[in-house]
Amino acid sequence: MLLVPLCFLLPGAWRVVMVDREKVTTVLSRRFHGASAHDIAAAANAIVGLGPEYLPVDPADVRAFDCLAERTRLTVVDVAAGRVQIFRRVDATG
Repeated sequence: MLLVPLCFLLPGAWRVVMVDREKVTTVLSRRFHGASAHDIAAAANAIVGLGPEYLPVDPADVRAFDCLAERTRLTVVDVAAGRVQIFRRVDATG
C-alpha cells in the first residue's frame, strides 16, 4: 500500500492507494531488461512494501552442510568462513 496526501481536497488528509505488484514487476523488467528475475522481484517487493522472501541463516546456526558444486565440495567450514551463504524462505506468518 502507498499513502498519498490529498492536499488538494483536505489539508492533512491521506488516502490509501493499492499498488499492483505485477504491474510494478512489468515496469521494472521493461526498464531494467538485463536484471535477473530475483532482482526484479526484490525491487518490486520493496516498492509495494513487502518484506523479503528469503532471510540469511546465521553461520553459527548451521550444524551440517555438504554440497558438491561441479568439482568443488563445499562444507560447513565454507559456511563459517563466509564463502557460502545459506538463505531460508520466510513463511507466510513471518
